[in-house]
Amino acid sequence: MRMMTQIRTDISFQIKHGFYLAYLVVSVFYITFLAFIPPSWKETAAVLLIFSDCSFLGSFFVGGIILLERDQGMIQQLLISPLRISEYILGKALSLSCLATVASSVILLASFGLSLHYTPILVAVFICSLFATFLGMMVAIRVKSLNQYLLVTPLFVPIFFLPMANYFSLPAPTLLKWTPGYNTLQMITDGFHPIPHLSLPIFILISWVILFFFITKRQYERIFFKNGGE
Repeated sequence: MRMMTQIRTDISFQIKHGFYLAYLVVSVFYITFLAFIPPSWKETAAVLLIFSDCSFLGSFFVGGIILLERDQGMIQQLLISPLRISEYILGKALSLSCLATVASSVILLASFGLSLHYTPILVAVFICSLFATFLGMMVAIRVKSLNQYLLVTPLFVPIFFLPMANYFSLPAPTLLKWTPGYNTLQMITDGFHPIPHLSLPIFILISWVILFFFITKRQYERIFFKNGGE
């Protein structure tokens, strides 16, 4: 019950500060973009768009959310609330992952109708968004301003996007197959051209999510509450 309340609180905060409206505008732009590009490029554009933007939405937004909450004193209030650190972290991750999944659904349905296999795409977007949000939260708690956050995030974003080399059949290290980016891209591609043995990509993605959840939780326990969110 407390977890559901936290998710509703996070969604209300994100709506109030215009995050949903902002991504609605972005989604309309993407739908328009996909409607006007040549048909031969449409599938590739959609795969890369969903992979590079929607699945990473949590990381883009959570930095601003954490910094806004700190500026408004909401983080300091959490120190005296019964909310657990894990519930605070999961509330952010689940609410933003739902937004990413809904936005991906709307963009793809408007562009491709019911011709795709949506399950692997949406599962990939949801799980990857959890991972991306945890990653963003780890950075956001260590910076002092949005400008710092925007300066630091480009340092790890290219690593996430390296598996795109495989998508274009470019030479890439074999180790990339174990990264969350590679397996997300595999599952999104599966929605357009079904491939066998998706259990391994799902297992790898979930493993990354669990690992980063516990790293984020430990970091927040050490920095976030110990220092009063300062």
